[in-house]
Amino acid sequence: MVTLLRIDHFPRQASLKVLSAASVREITFPGKQRAAIVTHVTADRELGPAEADLWESLLSVVLWLPAALDTRLKRDGISLAEFLILWCLTEHRDRTNTMSSLAELSRVTPSHLSRIAARLEKEGWLVREPNPADARYTSASLTEAGSRKYAEAAPGYRAVLREHLFDRLTAEQTAQLTGIMAEVARSLNLRS
Repeated sequence: MVTLLRIDHFPRQASLKVLSAASVREITFPGKQRAAIVTHVTADRELGPAEADLWESLLSVVLWLPAALDTRLKRDGISLAEFLILWCLTEHRDRTNTMSSLAELSRVTPSHLSRIAARLEKEGWLVREPNPADARYTSASLTEAGSRKYAEAAPGYRAVLREHLFDRLTAEQTAQLTGIMAEVARSLNLRS
């Protein structure tokens, strides 16, 4: 059995259901509408009260923590999406990566990444040029100004993470949550 689920929005009052599936694959349609293809569905059952509470809490964090990060970063003149691109380049060898790899790492569409990169390039924080190893690809490289901008914005980014996440957890809770989130990421094929 194959089911197509829209995942481009999450109605807050919607009935929460879980699908136990052997395979879930996300796809993006023209117009940026996202969906998940679920195959081998074995059960369709309501979430229990504890599961619904967990899902609501997780969804709140997933929606509101990025908003808090974006608000703080905008004080430094950069959006969360732009900051994450600078972070990806900062962490990559030679501070250079292909645009297609950056899109995959940052979980944005290539066209959205192009718009972000255009602004970063306009600010002088990155440069784009044909990849010397394969001209079919475009590489993005962090500039010295981009490195300075990242260093300027990073303390505010970390402060929000500490305020809303890390300072609220014990070391044991942090380790437990890391293990739990790693398991969820594995189920979504985000990590091996």
